[in-house]
Amino acid sequence: MSLAKGWPDLAWHLSDVLWPLLLHRKHYRDRIDIDLRGVEAARRWGNAFAEADMLKRLGRVCTTLGRYREAEEHLRGSAAVAATIDDQRGVADAREGLALLYADTDRVAEAAAEFAELVGINRALGSDRSLALSLIHLGTALSRIGRCSEALTHLSESAAIFDRLPEPDPYNSARVLVAQAWVHCRAQDFGRASEVAEEALGLMRAVGSVDGLAHSHEVIAEVARHRGDTAGAVDHLRQAAHLLTSLGSSRAGAVSDRLRSLVDDDS
Repeated sequence: MSLAKGWPDLAWHLSDVLWPLLLHRKHYRDRIDIDLRGVEAARRWGNAFAEADMLKRLGRVCTTLGRYREAEEHLRGSAAVAATIDDQRGVADAREGLALLYADTDRVAEAAAEFAELVGINRALGSDRSLALSLIHLGTALSRIGRCSEALTHLSESAAIFDRLPEPDPYNSARVLVAQAWVHCRAQDFGRASEVAEEALGLMRAVGSVDGLAHSHEVIAEVARHRGDTAGAVDHLRQAAHLLTSLGSSRAGAVSDRLRSLVDDDS
């Protein structure tokens, strides 16, 4: 390894260059090891930007794996390191990770407030892609606390931003559709929810996102459940659980629990 040979800058770059693969394919357990090595390399290198960036990534994957205490520690560390070099983008990205942690641990109102602040920060920074991502997260959080009309407004803006980016981003465009489908479902517009979720499923399959496919199957299952189609709901939840288990995602347990509950209710 480059780090063992005394080349921490090269070791960090090797960790960094894997990010697109890890974003789309996840490989959560490998990602933990890669990000830990990236943090160590950045510290040996003495590069604060590199350290903050890798701590942020490490915090996000720990959140996904349900290692919440570690996640919060890494994300707060990322924000603190970024602040020492006046990296406003880095601080905002670490705060985004913390807000996602709040959302995952049922602190949804707190998460929504943080996402709303980040929308304003990203507008001020002129960072369109980060703004579009914050709008996805804000819309999702607002829908979870019953503010579905506001949620759809923010998600529509997010979709418009992704459409005008100079570099296409089909994965995150599909994420907008998944979020919109959930909002329509929570607003009990099941016809629209089904239509949008099926579109998202096709796009996630096209970009090869296993996690995105799982999310799409989850919302289709929820629509089917509300429509009284238990067999359809079971089928889609089973596919979601299988995909999440293959990734090692902490969400697999919750989806499997919903699947068992649905099967038990129907027996």
